[in-house]
Amino acid sequence: MEMAAMPKNSEDLDKVFTVPKNIYPKRSTDIQRFYSKKNILITGATGFLGKLLVEKLLWSCPDIGYIYLLLRDKKGKDSGSRIDELLDTPAFVRLKKDRPLFKEKFRLITGDCSVSGLGISAADRQEIIKEVNVVFHVAATVRFHEPLTIALNINLRATQDMLDLGKEIKSLKAFIHVSTAYSQCYSSSLDERFYDTPMDPIKLLKFLETADQQIIDAISPKLLGKWPNTYTFSKAMAEDYIRQSAIGMPIGIFRPSIIISAVNEPVPRWVDNWYGVNGYVTACSAGLLRVVRMGCDKEANLVPVDMCVNGLIASAWDISERYKESKRLENGPKPTSRDIRIYNFVLTENPISWGKFYKLTCRGGVEFPPTAALWYHSLIMSTNPLQHSLYKFFLHYVPAAFFDLISVCAGKKAQTFKLYNRIHKMEDVTMFFTMHGWNFTNDNMLKVIAKMSDDDRRLYSCDVRTLDWNDYLHGYFLGIRRYLLKDEDSTLAAAKRKYIMLYWLHKLVKLVMFLAAFKGIFRSGKAICSKFNKTPFKTPMLS
Repeated sequence: MEMAAMPKNSEDLDKVFTVPKNIYPKRSTDIQRFYSKKNILITGATGFLGKLLVEKLLWSCPDIGYIYLLLRDKKGKDSGSRIDELLDTPAFVRLKKDRPLFKEKFRLITGDCSVSGLGISAADRQEIIKEVNVVFHVAATVRFHEPLTIALNINLRATQDMLDLGKEIKSLKAFIHVSTAYSQCYSSSLDERFYDTPMDPIKLLKFLETADQQIIDAISPKLLGKWPNTYTFSKAMAEDYIRQSAIGMPIGIFRPSIIISAVNEPVPRWVDNWYGVNGYVTACSAGLLRVVRMGCDKEANLVPVDMCVNGLIASAWDISERYKESKRLENGPKPTSRDIRIYNFVLTENPISWGKFYKLTCRGGVEFPPTAALWYHSLIMSTNPLQHSLYKFFLHYVPAAFFDLISVCAGKKAQTFKLYNRIHKMEDVTMFFTMHGWNFTNDNMLKVIAKMSDDDRRLYSCDVRTLDWNDYLHGYFLGIRRYLLKDEDSTLAAAKRKYIMLYWLHKLVKLVMFLAAFKGIFRSGKAICSKFNKTPFKTPMLS
């Protein structure tokens, strides 16, 4: 087992990251000028993507107007308390340092995307209509198996309500709807275009309003059809609604693939999202996840969140530029749905397989182990369902029973089985995306990058073709350790000592199991030979 030299402090650890210097331009860029004095409406600002969108706009565009944040009251906390929680994260450290008066830019709108009409007051609605220039509709439920009614209310109905609001805005420059690259995941080829859906989204919404919930639950599998979950289905329906209802608006759809931690901004490898890949890596490094159904050679279409945010900001600028150009054409063609630009923010020329991703992240897991590791990491990727079930039984459930037995004997609660059930549930909902491969196109996104100035490309770096996977994934788990597990850098030395002990314990258990198996085979062979020797040998009679 290779272990890197022990860093002395956090500054030494930060040398793991290769951070570009002086990305801020001396003169304002095209994109900065576009956002200057513009008022922005953002939904989903408390989410993984939304947080960084707010931070990057305020940091990179000091002359920006007001940022209107649509926030709902949650768990007894009003929108004001939630914004305080939002800002109390490492994602806003840079902003607090460089733009200390940034809070003056916020305008809080109390609302709820799960409520018809967005739950916005009449006064707030009128202010948005009068003042806002750019809309980022990021809010969504990303739970794969959300009940269909909830998924459609948030991902489809809220899109309808946002479009209705957008059509009333007096000086709308750009409206961008964040979808997913997997909205049409039943198809092996995913292009930057609209796809047909099996039903009309408007009729579907009317059906939901009148149908009994038991009926909806009963027919949900038939409604989903070829979609693997309610998330991708509801996103597809929202896109189709935009195709029908947003013709003539300065609007576009932004489709990111699987979003993971930041490369550099606002801090290197920042992450605060447990879903999907981040959860897998964390469970694996802690020695919990030992087998997973995953195609080792399948492409892992992963994009860093900061590059994704930069692409989103640049796409809104491109929508505005294209809309202005269309308005300059006198007696031009009548607008159609083809004028609605779709941007696939995906990997096409710089791919990485799931097998390589695991290999590179393992290195970080060994170099920066978590303090709460239960065992040394060792992951088996399996595609065969029977083989996978056997591995799960022996490598997950048997150790879980052992650890829970120890916990009960020590007077503590048995939690390992419950933890594995959660891990397996996560695996079930993500398996579709780790066992299949897709052919993406991203020509529209590449055109945006080509149109950007050199200064804009530095300030809003979004060309994933330039991503160095070895360098990026070297510090990937350090980001998880700091921002998800919240392990202090000062605990790393003790965590490494513990990891070395777990490594040798892992080797010892393997040796004991090998010797036990060898002994069992030897005894069985000896018993068979003994039985064979005791059997009298009869010579056949010759006639």
